[in-house]
Parts: sequence; C-alpha cells; structure tokens
Amino acid sequence: MSEKLKHLSQNEIENLIKEYYAGESIAALISRYNIDVLPSQLVKAFPPKILPQVCGYCGGQVVEAYSSKSSRYANPVFCIRCDHKLQGYCNCNGCRQIAHQAAIEQAEQEAAKKQIVAARFAEILEANRPDAVDYDTLTFEQKVYLGAVLRAGISEDYSLLLPFEKMHSSVAPTDSFTNEIIHSLTKEAPILLISPVSHFSSYGQKGDGNFYYHPDKVTWELNLYKDGMNKVPLMDLIMNPSIMEASSDDKFRMWQKNALEEVLQDLTYSVEALLKTDSPAGEKTKTVFSALLRDYSTSQIYGIIYNSINQALRYKAETNIPNKRAANSVVGNAQSYGERALANGWVINKRSRKRELPISAISNFFFGKVLGIGDKGFTEKPTLEMCS
Repeated sequence: MSEKLKHLSQNEIENLIKEYYAGESIAALISRYNIDVLPSQLVKAFPPKILPQVCGYCGGQVVEAYSSKSSRYANPVFCIRCDHKLQGYCNCNGCRQIAHQAAIEQAEQEAAKKQIVAARFAEILEANRPDAVDYDTLTFEQKVYLGAVLRAGISEDYSLLLPFEKMHSSVAPTDSFTNEIIHSLTKEAPILLISPVSHFSSYGQKGDGNFYYHPDKVTWELNLYKDGMNKVPLMDLIMNPSIMEASSDDKFRMWQKNALEEVLQDLTYSVEALLKTDSPAGEKTKTVFSALLRDYSTSQIYGIIYNSINQALRYKAETNIPNKRAANSVVGNAQSYGERALANGWVINKRSRKRELPISAISNFFFGKVLGIGDKGFTEKPTLEMCS
C-alpha cells in the first residue's frame, strides 16, 4: 500500500476509490481524507486489486492497477513480482526471453530455407553447365571485355570474379555499355558462369519454381580454356596481352565506341548535376556526338559539352525556361559549336576527366594494353593510323 494512504482503514480506502470514480472532486477527497498528494497523483496511490490468477512466468500475484477516471484505456494488469504485463506490449524479462528465442528460431528457419534454395540453385547451375569455351574462339571484342573485367574484379586465386557492381573500378563508362559487356561474356558465349557462391540476395526463386538473378550482383566463374596452357599463364595472357591480334578496323571501331560512351557519360553527369534533369540520350544524341568524334578527341568534346552546358544555363537564366527545355538545347549547342569551330579553324580546348568520373576498366585496358597509347585515347581523336 502507498505510504500516502497508510493512515486510512481498509473501509476508508474502499470508500475513497468509490467516491473517486463516482465523480467526486479530487480536491475534496484529498481534503476529506487528509491525503498528502498532488491531485494528479491520487489515483496512483490506490492499492491495486488482487486478481484470482498468478503469473505464468514466475508464479507471482497478478493485480489490476487503477487508471485515471478520465482514461480511455483499460486498467493495467500485471505481475507484482516480475512486472509482466498481461495486456498490450510487455518488456519484462520473460517476454524478452521469449521474443529473443522466437527471433533465433525465425532466423534459423530463414537460414534453412536459404540453404535449401541455394542448394537447388547450385544443382540447376551444375546441371546446365555448358562446356568450357576455347580462348582462341573469342572475338576481339570479347577478349578486350574479358581482360578489362578480370583486371577489375578477379580474385587472388583466379577462381572467382566479383559482382560487376562491386568491382574495383567501373567496368565501362555507362550502364548500357556494362550491360552489353555482360551480355557478350555470358549470353553470346558462356565465358562467364554464375557461381553457386553468389550472395543469396543476388538471385531468387519465383512462384513457379524457376530462378531469376541480377547480372550485376551475382558472383561469376571463368569458363575458359586454352590448349597447352594452365590457369595462371592463361590469366596473364588475358590481362596482360603482349599483342592482341585484330584488324585496324576492329580496333578503330572499339575506340569510337568507347569514346562515344565516355562522351555520353560526361554529358549525362553534367546535365544532371548542373541542370538537375535527365540528360537527352536518344539516337539523335548519339548521332551528333559520333559525328563530332570524327574531328575531335573525347577531351575536346568534354570542352564542347562544357561550353554547351554554360550556354544552356545562360538561356535558362535569361528566359526562365524549365530545366528540361534547357537540357534539350545542349546537344544542339554542342553540334553547332563543334561545326562552327571546325569551319572557322577555332582551337577547342581539351578538358580533363572529372574527378567524379574516373577512367573505366575498359578504357584503361583498351588504351593502355591493347592499343598501347595510354592517355592519347582520351586526348587524341580516334584514327585508323593510331590503330595500326
């Protein structure tokens, strides 16, 4: 019993409680029964009602506390020994232990389900494993793509290739180019195979029992051989080719393609960062910049884009047009500026790569190891002569 009511008899306490819930003035009750308590604390001094039940955890007595007569909630029912609450949320030791055990059991069940799914996924991968691909049958493009991705993500023992999204550097300048590389190395020829050690979040099972996977999230294995060569020298051949046989035309096309992707990457970043809207990236945009790459290097077109973005920002400031409309003017500005500069003999300044857009694995490998021209792949325009 509360110290505040020790001076009252049991009968007086019962009458006090009845009068309280009957609507008697709290101030009057405090005065009449000579209780040293604040009006808001009176109900908390009432002794709880003893209920005819015991706690399921500790065997302690269960009681029902009184609530304020203005309360909309039921009276709290709890154990006076362990404070277990029989209504609503309870955070007593017993309930915490049960919740903890339930969480452990649920985690174990989820882990068991994942193991079953993972085992089934591994079975399917093994059952559908294609024959290894002969390195000598790869196209020039596939050899370049493979060398770049292995440099960016092969494990120390050459057994696994990191998921594309976790490689040490971006594989290609754009997502579309990365997807094209994945398709070339997995669909056009099964050079890379999904590894059964892929993280569970990278694949899943649909309702019909079939599996799906995320190409940029799964771990890969190399499915390749070369007669008379074991793994280590084969890896060295792929990643550090002394010479990669290909026609000048093939190398030139690869340079043009990579340069265009780098230009589109810079355009997209610049428009989104400065004009706060999506960048135009349709066929017209590709045609315009492909044409400019016949006369300018990637670094010069970075300068053209820089100039065109500034024009679009001035246009927006002067006319208060929407960002999207200003962005749509960038490609036309670039085409006009590039053509006028060529016709008038203007010098287009070269710009460096943006810190936010470091060189990709494909650019680094192609220009550094395949063509052997290094930064000239960025600062010089694509030419057949440099691909000989």
